[in-house]
Amino acid sequence: MIIDANVYWLPDELFTDPALQAKFIQAVDNGQDSRATVSTNADGSKKIVIEEPIGQSSLDYFQNDYQLDHQLRDMDAGQVDMAVLKLPGCEEWLNLDLCRVFNRAVAKHVQKVTVGWLHWLRFLLMRMKKTLPNLITVLMNLDYAVFNYRPIMRMVT
Repeated sequence: MIIDANVYWLPDELFTDPALQAKFIQAVDNGQDSRATVSTNADGSKKIVIEEPIGQSSLDYFQNDYQLDHQLRDMDAGQVDMAVLKLPGCEEWLNLDLCRVFNRAVAKHVQKVTVGWLHWLRFLLMRMKKTLPNLITVLMNLDYAVFNYRPIMRMVT
């Protein structure tokens, strides 16, 4: 079995839902010398650029890179049986509400395929009391979960 443990994922709604996009942009634009901008590519897809520090592009998110059909084609081409989905460097900006949105979106994403998927779920340790009900819901609804609590990582099957 071949497992790709480094597959980046973002919810498509981040590129298509203006309200969610605004929440994400606001979370990045937090006064800590970071800024996010959104633009439309020639093909109509979206691109989110994060500058950190402001003025220096550090992360570019292209909508087409995170689409399920793209990911499955890439897995087939590489003869990959299972993928570990993770966020591409944006978790530091996710507040509790965005974590919930991303967790629900990844659950829907992995339910669309029959190939094996593992995924990263992001929770804020400092707010564990508030996240516990969400954690229980996720564990009851998913086959596999990988939790990344900085700096500790645990795998639950």
